[in-house]
Amino acid sequence: MSRPEPLLSCCLSAGYPDKPDILKQAKLEVYAEEVLGLAGPSGSGKSTISLAILRLLSRSCRVEGSIRFCGQDLTRLSERAMREIRGRDIALVLQSPLSALNPALPIATQLREAWRSHARTDAQAEAGRIRELLENVQLPTEASFLRRYPRQLSVGQAQRVLIAMALLHRPKLLIADEPTSSLCSCFTRYIRRSAWASSCSASVPSPG
Repeated sequence: MSRPEPLLSCCLSAGYPDKPDILKQAKLEVYAEEVLGLAGPSGSGKSTISLAILRLLSRSCRVEGSIRFCGQDLTRLSERAMREIRGRDIALVLQSPLSALNPALPIATQLREAWRSHARTDAQAEAGRIRELLENVQLPTEASFLRRYPRQLSVGQAQRVLIAMALLHRPKLLIADEPTSSLCSCFTRYIRRSAWASSCSASVPSPG
C-alpha cells in the first residue's frame, strides 16, 4: 500500500538583505498523526521555518520555495485565506509566552477571542471547550483566574494558556516552538502524551 500524501510538505529558503541565508532549501514532511521534532543550535532557523510556514515573517525577510498543506500551496494564498487557516487548521505555540499574550486583555477575553475567530457557537459550547482545555493543561477554570492579566501569571501558566489556545479548534497541524521550555519535567511529559495527542492531527515541536 502506498503511503498517503503528507499533511505538510515544504522546501524553503529564507534570509534577510546583506546577511547569509537562515534557511537553505530546508525540507520537511509531516504526516497525519505524526510528531516531527526539529533540533539544532540557536540561530539555526527553527523558529524561522515555523513562522515561514504560516507566512508570519516580516516583509524584509525573503522567502522562496513551496509550502503545501492539505494539497494547497500556502505561498499562493491571499492574506485573507491565510487568516482562515491560522489558528483553525494550523496552530502555533510561540517560544516566549508572556510576550505572545496581549498584556492589555485578561486571559478569559483572549481565549474567547481566539475561539470566536473561527467558531460560531453559543456561549455554553464556547465556555465548555475553554474549560475542557484549561483542565487538560492543568490550569484553574475559576473566574478569578480567568480575570487575570498575563503579568499576573507565572511563565509556566502563560505557556499553558498558549497551549490551550492553540488547541481550541483541534488544528490539523500544531507547530510548537520550544513549547515546554517553561514547564516542569512532569508536566512536560504529560502535555506531550495527553493534550497534543488528543487534540490535533500532527505536530512539529521544536525542542530547542
